Amino acid sequence: MSDDPMPAAAIVGMQREISVLLAEATDTDLVKAHQETDGEAGELDAKALLAEIERRNLNI
Repeated sequence: MSDDPMPAAAIVGMQREISVLLAEATDTDLVKAHQETDGEAGELDAKALLAEIERRNLNI
């Protein structure tokens, strides 16, 4: 693994891709995906899923 940090443009691009994927996911898909994480608050995937679930006001 390289010690070079990821270029900021690459990070922004990944964030956009993640936002699009979350926006296109069904409510059921979001809840199921969140249930498949171990729920650690520090995990990026769990945090992103939970944020979208909360934005949609879904019950988990």
